[in-house]
Amino acid sequence: MEENLLLSVIVPVYNAAEFLPGCLNSMLEQEIDKSKYEIVCVDDGSTDNSLEVLNAYAKKYPCVKLYHKENNGVSATRNYAIEKAQGKYLMFVDSDDFICKNSIAPILEEALKRDLDIVEWGFRSVWVDYDGQVLKEPDIAVLKMQKVKPLKASNTLWKLLVKKSIIVENNIKFDTRIHYGEDALFSFLVHLYAVNGKMMKTDARVYNYRIVENSLTHQANPNSADWAEKRIENIMFRIEDCEKIDTATLNNAQNKMLKKKVLLYSSDIVQNTLKLDESKASVELDRLKNKGYYPYSAFSCVEEYDRQNNMLTYRKKSRTKLLIKHHLRSIAYNLFKILLSKPATYRLMKKLKKG
Repeated sequence: MEENLLLSVIVPVYNAAEFLPGCLNSMLEQEIDKSKYEIVCVDDGSTDNSLEVLNAYAKKYPCVKLYHKENNGVSATRNYAIEKAQGKYLMFVDSDDFICKNSIAPILEEALKRDLDIVEWGFRSVWVDYDGQVLKEPDIAVLKMQKVKPLKASNTLWKLLVKKSIIVENNIKFDTRIHYGEDALFSFLVHLYAVNGKMMKTDARVYNYRIVENSLTHQANPNSADWAEKRIENIMFRIEDCEKIDTATLNNAQNKMLKKKVLLYSSDIVQNTLKLDESKASVELDRLKNKGYYPYSAFSCVEEYDRQNNMLTYRKKSRTKLLIKHHLRSIAYNLFKILLSKPATYRLMKKLKKG
């Protein structure tokens, strides 16, 4: 690691030529000595002119480090970028998004001064055709110390500044099998290993998330059986990754959090089986039962289902009604799960869902 390099901004790129200039310009418009940070751009086999755009920036700005590899997905690209990154701290920026002008310097300064493990900031959503900076720059002055809470960790890495040593020393990597919410487990693990460290948070909306309506995320129908199957598969991969962790290296608090996270993942799978037919649901429930994660507690069901799915239904239903609905469903399920057979429980949950 270069001793004087304080920050590495990781940007995975795939067919993002339209938005790359705005993305890269936003990171160059920071009040940080350009010899103190780098922008690590990894082109994941783009078929548009993304590589040409990146080459132009790399030639003009020495702090833009360009790498190119064959296409194999954003997770593998981020893993590759982390290996190349030389900064003490890492931040992740998607190639179609951008950050606010002069917003990173005060955060980085505070992180270095306090030797923080993690800093979390806010974000705003902007439409795909938005091409201007936000008029009011964020107020970074108010940074609040915050206890590290892995179970409430942000599912999006682009909200975080993370000390690279946490990632390297604990061998945290992106699972290349996961193609939906691929950074959620990574973010949880970063927080898990930083549980005894220091974290700060600012409400300033530093990051600008661009809404692309034809993206896979916005095209997905969360109520479809196809979506549920893919989500179940992705969550099962996360459970398997958690099972691979050497629990002997964790303290009691970390082990409790890891165990609870797996149970929360399991409850999410159970909730998604309601969107499948009974035979497929039975297979998924058996997989969890064989692993010892089913049945699960009512508290796990409520907490995870609300946390994971609230954003998908929040626009259509009030939060209060949503919480009451899921609490009642969980209580009913747990009252009957011992008395009823698995098929009967499944049918009961289906009725509750429709109700």
